[in-house]
Amino acid sequence: AKAKAKAKAKAAAKKDDSDDVDEEDAPPAKKPKVEAAAKPFDPDDKDALKVFIGGLPFSATPEQIQKDFTECGEIADFHLPKNEEGN
Repeated sequence: AKAKAKAKAKAAAKKDDSDDVDEEDAPPAKKPKVEAAAKPFDPDDKDALKVFIGGLPFSATPEQIQKDFTECGEIADFHLPKNEEGN
């Protein structure tokens, strides 16, 4: 009878241990994704269609850039740095 009681107590203790989940072991709760609302297009906003293109070599010329990007649309203005300081 003592053996049965011991086995029963051991099984109950084991079940209690498996029900407990340590907060450290549990994965963090996922936060819902919140997407930023897109601003409506304002044709008077000069920055609305501004594009930054990185990784161009300092040896690139304005003529090369215009030739390469003309197919993307009209280029009204652009700044092409000539050195690493942006001048």
